[in-house]
Amino acid sequence: MDETQNDSNELDIDSINSQQTKQKLVDDLTNSLDTTIVDTVNLLDNIILTIDKSIEDKDIRNESKMIVSNIRKELTTALSNTINKVSESVILEKGQNNFINNSEEE
Repeated sequence: MDETQNDSNELDIDSINSQQTKQKLVDDLTNSLDTTIVDTVNLLDNIILTIDKSIEDKDIRNESKMIVSNIRKELTTALSNTINKVSESVILEKGQNNFINNSEEE
């Protein structure tokens, strides 16, 4: 095996290791965000229950519950969008790396 081919193999291995490391980081971030979403939803649901039990004025109770419910929806949407963007960027990067690797092989 000549030196150029050996260097190419080392670069391929480094590229694979780098991709695997990035994928592990993305998976970890995704799991963390999923956990954050679940925890946030549970917390806000508990706040809604507390509001329901403790506020006697019907109008204030309903308005407060609506505000917390809207916050819940917005946070859930924002965190879900973040997960999607991170996943999309990894997919795009993989596609670009595959394109570069295929171009180099030709």
